[in-house]
Amino acid sequence: MIALARCCIVVLALVVLTRGEAQEVPAFTIRSAVDAALAHDPAVQSAREKLNEVDAAFTVSVAQILPNVATTGTFSYRKDALNVGNPAFGGEPYNYYQLAFQGTQPLFDLGVLAAIKGGRKEKSIRQLEIEIAERDLTLRVIQSFYNLVLNERRLQVLLRTEVVEKKVLATAQARLKIGRTQLLDVLQIQTQLALLAPKIAQARSQIEIAAAELASLLGDKNLKQIRIEGVLDFPNWKRISESLKAKPYRLPEIERVNLLQDQFTDKNSLAMAKHWPKLNAVGNWGRASFAKSELLDGYSTNWSVGVQLTIPLFSGLSSVWERKQLASQEAQLQIEEARTRDKASLDQIRSEKGLALQLSLIESSRLAFEYARDSLKEAEKEYRFSRTDYLQLLKAEETNLQAESSYDQAKYDLIVGAAKYYVASGYSLSELVEWLEKRELATPKGGS
Repeated sequence: MIALARCCIVVLALVVLTRGEAQEVPAFTIRSAVDAALAHDPAVQSAREKLNEVDAAFTVSVAQILPNVATTGTFSYRKDALNVGNPAFGGEPYNYYQLAFQGTQPLFDLGVLAAIKGGRKEKSIRQLEIEIAERDLTLRVIQSFYNLVLNERRLQVLLRTEVVEKKVLATAQARLKIGRTQLLDVLQIQTQLALLAPKIAQARSQIEIAAAELASLLGDKNLKQIRIEGVLDFPNWKRISESLKAKPYRLPEIERVNLLQDQFTDKNSLAMAKHWPKLNAVGNWGRASFAKSELLDGYSTNWSVGVQLTIPLFSGLSSVWERKQLASQEAQLQIEEARTRDKASLDQIRSEKGLALQLSLIESSRLAFEYARDSLKEAEKEYRFSRTDYLQLLKAEETNLQAESSYDQAKYDLIVGAAKYYVASGYSLSELVEWLEKRELATPKGGS
């Protein structure tokens, strides 16, 4: 039965999304679906580009501690005033040529050092944001992928029920001809078949919606067909939980808010650096002459070297208000940290309780489905030998339909619940994807 579900979903998903000539396309497993989504998702791509932006900005910050060298060349046609000192060339017009090099080397600038330290932390923050974006996208892909599997399973159950109802209708019509049943039974069976039609149509529509949602997450604009291979059966949770005990766990949201607080010290230093002294080594070298040929003469050379100390004395009390602004930003970071930690704790409690509930429900749902299936087989046999009426068979069919749908829903909820537990507990979702992938590959493609 599981293998049948595996094969049918591939065919139906292909029919749903194909709009041109049918051709064989590779099937998406949960692993390949996650990889495709990570390669095309705009939010993940944006987060990666932000990291590239920070890398470039960090290089700019580092460049501030390197020497700054500039050159200036000047040509001018001048005339000195006759009533001032000793005018050159007796006050007649003359040419003036000047070539100069200026160099500056920062020796002490706390703002530059703070910018470099803050830039390193900003890179780490952006990397964590990429990790968060990829993790959240992986969770959405898991939900969408197995939602498509779940909707296909629902359609299969309805189609199988329709086949059974048609067989029962044929039996009832044959019995009606020989007077072994009532017309009422035939009408009731026809009513059930009529009621199944809109349910089947709705199930097909849900498959189309689920397939479109998954295709949207995969993000490939050239994707015209989609095939998936997936099963709802969850791997052995006991084995998974044992493996998690040896795995490190970390919450990127907590690490990010901690880095933001550490980085704030550097931002504070950078903002206040313009009010602090700066010390630079400066040097100038140049040549000046009244003729171009004299620029090559060593006698026209002038130079100077020294140290330049800049001490801000008064800035209109702007530093006072900047400190108040920074204090408010620091308070906001502390509030964000508390909110992040509270949310992380609440999410962890919810995920643990939810997973425990799903693990208990999956077993009871399985037992209910097995009982309902056996009951339906017995009712079909009894009806076939005219030892019970159609109402008993109808009740058994409805119970089986409800039990099988509940069992499939419980399996889907367990997969999603486990994924949320991984996220809330700080484990890598990639490991869960590998477990699910192994489960799919281990499922036989033939048989019943």
